[in-house]
Amino acid sequence: MEICLVADRSDHPVLGEMLSLLRTRHRARLLVPDTDTQLSRTAAVELRAPADIYLLKSRSELGMRCGHTFRPT
Repeated sequence: MEICLVADRSDHPVLGEMLSLLRTRHRARLLVPDTDTQLSRTAAVELRAPADIYLLKSRSELGMRCGHTFRPT
């Protein structure tokens, strides 16, 4: 399973440990959008090869928009 974790920061110790555990059985990656431009570029890449599931662990406006962008239709 392809899992993408959307977070506010990349250095959170609990999220890092969660990614390590997920990677033992799945393909897991971290997405931390910093700017609107980065979100646009990331969205283009993600929409070409989307993850099976997105875990939204962000409370920022940009993170919420990211979660909205990748929601299933």
